[in-house]
Amino acid sequence: MEKLQSWGTCGDDLESVYTRDEILDLLTEYWVTGPIGSSIRSYGAMVENPAEQLSRRVEVPSGFTMFPHDFKNAPQAFLERMTNLVHLSEPERGGHFAPFEEPDLYVQELRTFFGVALSRQ
Repeated sequence: MEKLQSWGTCGDDLESVYTRDEILDLLTEYWVTGPIGSSIRSYGAMVENPAEQLSRRVEVPSGFTMFPHDFKNAPQAFLERMTNLVHLSEPERGGHFAPFEEPDLYVQELRTFFGVALSRQ
């Protein structure tokens, strides 16, 4: 629950963004299935990547949405240097759990990115 508050737009009022059923569903899912290890595995794996792999440029058309309440966002200059950046947006709301927190906005961002990416081919 702390992560929903600190990495999202709800502040101290979870029910301003999520229903009680959504909160209980998510907490139950995490409690019963125990996915915390797999959910953070990629962060640890990045630390172990060789430096030459970290400097490789991604040539596939890439898009990023920088949600303002996410815990970390990459600078645009970094994204331009490291990816074939075709779409970048910074909406006024949303956080780390944007698909759960702002599903309509998230879908809109995906549609926009794919529209841009496909028009460039």
